[in-house]
Amino acid sequence: MGLALGKTVKQLKKELDSKEFTDWKAYYQIEPFGTEQDYVQAGIISSVIANVNRSKNSSPFKPYDFVPSSFKAQLHKKQSIEDIKGIFEKMATKKSKKEVKHG
Repeated sequence: MGLALGKTVKQLKKELDSKEFTDWKAYYQIEPFGTEQDYVQAGIISSVIANVNRSKNSSPFKPYDFVPSSFKAQLHKKQSIEDIKGIFEKMATKKSKKEVKHG
C-alpha cells in the first residue's frame, strides 16, 4: 500500500489520533503534498525544457501535458471559497471546544 507522511496507512492508523489526522487533512487542503504535487512540479520543469527546445511553429507545452492522465482530474479540481471557509470553521470549532474543555 502507498505511503502517506512517510508511513503506510496501517502505521498511521496506529500512531495518529483523530485530532492529528484531521489537522493533517486540513493542512493538505491548504497546502497539497505527495505524489500529485510531485507530478505538478515535474510537469513545470518538463514544460520549460520542452518549450526551450520546441520549434517556433509548434504550440507551447503546459505543465499538465507531462502529468499522467490518471492524476489530471485530481489536479484540476479547485477549492471553492466555501470549501476553504469550511476547513477553517472546522478548525476553529475544534479549538473552541478544546478551550472550553480545558478552560
